[in-house]
Amino acid sequence: MPSRQTRRPRWARPSRPWKLPGAALTVGLVLAHAALGYFLPKNGVLALSYALVVTAAALGISVWRSEPQWTLCAAAYIVGADVFWRVTGGGIVWEMGKLAVSLTLITGMLRQRRVGIPLAAAVYIWLLVPAALTTLLTQPGEYGRGLVTANFSGPFALFVCWAYCKSVRIDRSQVMAILICLVLPLVAVGTRALAGVIAHDTGWSKSSWSAAGGFGPNQVSAMLGLGAFACLVILLLTDSLWRRLSCGMLLLWLASQSALTFSRTGLYLLVLSSVSAGLFLLRDPAMRLKFLACLLLTWLVAAFAIYPALDRMTENKFSERFADTKSSGRDEIATADLAIWRKNWVLGTGVGQAAFARADFGMEGYNAHTEYTRLLAEHGLLGLGALGALLAAIGSSFWRQRGLSRALAAGMLTWALAFMAVSAMRLAAPSFLIGLSLAGLAVDPSRKKAVPAIRLARSQVSGIGIAARRGWRKGATIGFTR
Repeated sequence: MPSRQTRRPRWARPSRPWKLPGAALTVGLVLAHAALGYFLPKNGVLALSYALVVTAAALGISVWRSEPQWTLCAAAYIVGADVFWRVTGGGIVWEMGKLAVSLTLITGMLRQRRVGIPLAAAVYIWLLVPAALTTLLTQPGEYGRGLVTANFSGPFALFVCWAYCKSVRIDRSQVMAILICLVLPLVAVGTRALAGVIAHDTGWSKSSWSAAGGFGPNQVSAMLGLGAFACLVILLLTDSLWRRLSCGMLLLWLASQSALTFSRTGLYLLVLSSVSAGLFLLRDPAMRLKFLACLLLTWLVAAFAIYPALDRMTENKFSERFADTKSSGRDEIATADLAIWRKNWVLGTGVGQAAFARADFGMEGYNAHTEYTRLLAEHGLLGLGALGALLAAIGSSFWRQRGLSRALAAGMLTWALAFMAVSAMRLAAPSFLIGLSLAGLAVDPSRKKAVPAIRLARSQVSGIGIAARRGWRKGATIGFTR
């Protein structure tokens, strides 16, 4: 019986591998979300009802299920649905995705009595609080609260995901379940975007709102690329043939749909995260051949089937768009943020107030696209300290990961950190992926060490010898007594 000091709570103990949904249920869920993406009206009662039902269901799961992996599945679904709520206008507030993820995980923490917060996470969030208070005190009520909600909800969601996931252990089957929950609402987003391509004349010039389902192409393409990366991970981890085939088809479709938005963000993030994970997958002998075969097959299909078809459909505008490597102005905003930091290097301008200071550089009303420079401009040296605490925790956790767990963490961290460099923290996805990478990932299959046969034979011989000696001594003693 272990002592009270060494006994681990229930949520930290290794759990049994999950049984993933079968083929019929998985196909049914995918088709249901495709129908949802096509038929759900925009800015209507049904869109609002869908968002409220999903949030209520996630809160219910976090209350009624004591296992943290169930809560993470619910949060992953919200992360995937975040951009779909914006496409359909179903969110009560604009930042509903980040707030719903935070509320779900906080509810799970209270239900599972997990109130321990890592020191680095506490340092991270407390260093960001003064700039939020500055905005609330200097800006009028409703407007100040709006600035804080828009710019502070992302770091707060990151803090909550960090604190929740830090002590959770997630095995291979649970990782696949979480990623399946993430992909399902993105199927709805992809269907909405496909319907926009079919029904409307997109123009095929730059980023196309119509091909993105009527919303910002940058965020839609990024999330579709994340869905493709999640399908790649499931394809590599699963042993089921039908699941590999279905994930392969979803990967190609989501990546193609991301490219059709004419926003380069989605494909760039997909390639970066896949390469980052692949560098570590190549070190695993069992995974090396599978990854290279998947990479070769994907390249052949994309290069000789998908790319020519998309280029013909867009009248060669597709190749022209992705051959253009010019920046879209994010570097200028980041440079302005660094100049603002030099003027307010101690405490910064306050949360959300760097947008006013950018007017001195001819960028009045421009919002930040790079989270790292935004932290410096709006939080000053405290923002630099918060960024240092985050990177130190990421580095420490990544160093402890091994094998396939390190490869998965590398892919998720690459996607999240690259997204923060081009789209700040506009969605809940980077916060969730960073938190998930800080969890105790146990993706590698458990392998029991076999005892060498020669060692087993020697132990048997020694056991027989000991038994023989004991029997001889016992017989000799009995004979002497007699």
